[in-house]
Amino acid sequence: MEEYENIVSYFLRVDNIVNSIAGLGEEVSDNYVVRKVLISLLSRLFPEGSYLEELFEVDKMFMDKLLGNISAYELRVKEENQKSRK
Repeated sequence: MEEYENIVSYFLRVDNIVNSIAGLGEEVSDNYVVRKVLISLLSRLFPEGSYLEELFEVDKMFMDKLLGNISAYELRVKEENQKSRK
């Protein structure tokens, strides 16, 4: 994940890569992608990644559920940062 990227654009980029790999005939499981995404999260999102690994069974998690949880976390962090600036 790039420093400038938000989580939605990152997930879109990952989805494009996975679709390209699948287009070449390689099977990629959602579980494999979820684990790779959790590993690649920046330090600003790492606590949420650790929390998700503990809260949910990562083996049964899908990308859409992961995106929803991390998007909500990202919004909460932005709101807290805006409140603290005032």
